[in-house]
Amino acid sequence: VASAAECAARLEVMIRRIDAGVSARDVALLVGLHIATQKQEQPAVPAAVAELLAHELAQFSQQAAGGDVLDMGAEPLDPDSFFTGS
Repeated sequence: VASAAECAARLEVMIRRIDAGVSARDVALLVGLHIATQKQEQPAVPAAVAELLAHELAQFSQQAAGGDVLDMGAEPLDPDSFFTGS
């Protein structure tokens, strides 16, 4: 098949031969259902990222409870710094 357009045209001819009442919408629905039923592979979260998150959450909880947490000089983000004017 030379191009996607040629492939689509050939598929339309085949579909009309099978059942003239089938439309592109019917085919799109079946393709969508097929894709939706396939198991979606989720990327694995590296163990190091999970450990860092767990540590960060533990520090957050400790600080929220009034505990002593090493102050590393972190400052809240300024939302205005994200608006570049474009």
